[in-house]
Amino acid sequence: MNWTRHGEERMVRNSEDTRAIRKHWCMGLFAAAGLASGALPSAHAGLHSGSEYEALQALYTSTNGANWTTSTNWNAGDACTWFGVTCDQDTVADDNTSHVTSIDLDWNNLTGTLPASMTGLANLQEFSVSENQLTGSLPALTGLASLYRFDVSANQLTGSIPAVNGLTTLYEFNVGGNYLTGSIPALNGLTNLSLFDASSNQLAGAIPALTGLANLSNFDISYNQLAGSIADLTGLTNLQAFNAYSNKLTGAIPALTGLTSLSYVNVAYNNLTGSIPALSGLTNLGTFYAYNNHLTGSIPNLTGLSKLASFYVFYNQLTGSIPDLAGLTNLYDFRVFNNQLTGSIPALTGLTNLQVFWTDSNGLTGSIPALTGLNKLQAFSVNNNKLTGSIPNFAGLTGLSDFQANANQLTGSIPTLTGLWFLYRFDVSYNQLSGSTPALTGLINLWWFDVSGNQLTGSIPELIGLTKLGVFRARSNTLTGSIPALSGLTNLLTFEASYNALTGSIPSLTGLTNLLDLEVSGNQLTGAIPDLTGLSNLTYFLVDSNQLTGSVPTLTGLTNLTWFIANNNQLTGAIPTLAGLTKISSFFVGANRLTDAVPTAPPSLIASMGANLCPNPLNMAPSANDAGWNTATGSTPWWAVPYASNRCDDIFTNQFGFQ
Repeated sequence: MNWTRHGEERMVRNSEDTRAIRKHWCMGLFAAAGLASGALPSAHAGLHSGSEYEALQALYTSTNGANWTTSTNWNAGDACTWFGVTCDQDTVADDNTSHVTSIDLDWNNLTGTLPASMTGLANLQEFSVSENQLTGSLPALTGLASLYRFDVSANQLTGSIPAVNGLTTLYEFNVGGNYLTGSIPALNGLTNLSLFDASSNQLAGAIPALTGLANLSNFDISYNQLAGSIADLTGLTNLQAFNAYSNKLTGAIPALTGLTSLSYVNVAYNNLTGSIPALSGLTNLGTFYAYNNHLTGSIPNLTGLSKLASFYVFYNQLTGSIPDLAGLTNLYDFRVFNNQLTGSIPALTGLTNLQVFWTDSNGLTGSIPALTGLNKLQAFSVNNNKLTGSIPNFAGLTGLSDFQANANQLTGSIPTLTGLWFLYRFDVSYNQLSGSTPALTGLINLWWFDVSGNQLTGSIPELIGLTKLGVFRARSNTLTGSIPALSGLTNLLTFEASYNALTGSIPSLTGLTNLLDLEVSGNQLTGAIPDLTGLSNLTYFLVDSNQLTGSVPTLTGLTNLTWFIANNNQLTGAIPTLAGLTKISSFFVGANRLTDAVPTAPPSLIASMGANLCPNPLNMAPSANDAGWNTATGSTPWWAVPYASNRCDDIFTNQFGFQ
């Protein structure tokens, strides 16, 4: 499982599922109030003419009704029988007093614009045309004194949000997911308003005052360009969800005291300052997101928030320690990385629903707490802190997919990974770990494994069967033995084992068509460089400072090769043609025993001046290729290097007798 680190996943409140839930919820309310659409009584006046009839006809015409998905009965007979239209009851036959109370044409392929004549529907209580392709501006809502629900979300509407003052019965107002501009109109006096959604538009200006909206339960203005401060929320005791994600808001997060119904708060991706307000008493709070701001101060006390499930405050400037998490039995996702937190990681005992725990890039000290009993844990990351002690036991963590603890001061050995069938990434690089690298057998989902920069001994474990492995890094340890077979690792992108004490030969790379990076520098490897044919994605190839023999293999077809570093070995023969290596920027083959004339230097290598050919007993007779190599090596001529007699082959003439 690939856990995103930056919280940049769109938590869109206007998704199809969310809309369906909202509509079901609102229709239930209509039913309770006698407002829901449904079968009309057998005796009713009907609607055959007049301003309301004409308003419906205008709606049909302006939204290309002929192309609607469903348009049953429209433009003929009683308008109260038209698809999506509901009228009020009338028990006296033929008095022609029925009025339109509801228009519901969601997901019905409406295109075009909404007509201005909608204001003639004086008894309209519900208007819902969400999930269509409407364009143009919203009509005025003046005169719709009975309007209860207005939903035009998920269209392509432009212009501004019309004034809503005077709509005292308005309960739900949803214009989310359009291209609306301008500011949010004043909401004062809308004492029945429960849901206000203007998310995912291009609105600017300030958030209007919310004072007096005692019934407000859901307020969503996410994904806009709103500026200024967040409005005071005092007295909004029915507020359940407040979402101002991804705007340009400044100032502090307002006090949340007394908002006991609050379950969802999202003010992430703004420019908010100040401290996180007290959360005490918010016993229904399940989600709190305030990441990617400029918040300071400490994380408030979380004691008593028994429903808290997700807490994100990463990418701020928070200080102090991580508060006690005891009793937060519903907590499943806790992310406080990239702050300035200090102190130790609190005990995680009893957090049986915990799935994600990230505290990277702080100044945390002490040891990693026991993970025993966290049977639902999937991702645990404490990179780049000052943690000491050992890595805890992983017994029972069968769902663990991501464990990262790199760049700390951890000691001891790496515990067994046996049984972690879902392990996807394991990174404990750059600590002070000792002992051997654990067996990886059976970890069929492993994609990333990094134990670089430790004090590990023993051999590299077998990798056969790890068919999903993409990154293997074990550089800068004290590993011995040979590099294991890499055959069958068709997803391998990176293999790094430089600066160890490895012996034996470099294994066959045949079939590793996705390989980008192979680095085994600074070992005691012998034998020949393996065939590189077919490795068209190979970008970095570093085998310098070993005891390799044989010739430099053909590099033809390696069109992505950028670095080829093979200096300080015992290679012989000629330098192969470099034709077609259009991306090569570093080519180091000095301190070998290469002979013959130099090939043509590629233009990219000349431009980068990233070549080293000496010392080698190369043919230094004047050549048309000299000019390119003069530039590529930074020496003119290329063989005039600072050795005893200023010749590329000097060391060989003096020590090996080359002429």
